[in-house]
Amino acid sequence: MVSSPHEMPVAVEPAAFDVAAAAVEAALAAGARYADARLVDRRHEAMTARDGDVRSLSQTTAAGLGVRALVGSSWGFAALDE
Repeated sequence: MVSSPHEMPVAVEPAAFDVAAAAVEAALAAGARYADARLVDRRHEAMTARDGDVRSLSQTTAAGLGVRALVGSSWGFAALDE
């Protein structure tokens, strides 16, 4: 579990940690009994080769933020990409 921006991988911007913390604080201020946030930074690389020749290379990245909160006996969830 990451509890400060200093523990996060280099790929995640420190501002993303601030947004996640603000989302949790807002949920708690709005009456949630529990709230958490999850930052995701996903990277994918692929290569295609045929008979020893590289045919294609690709690299993709995706980032997002998910927040869940417990209000009364119900769970709520919201997510944002990029």
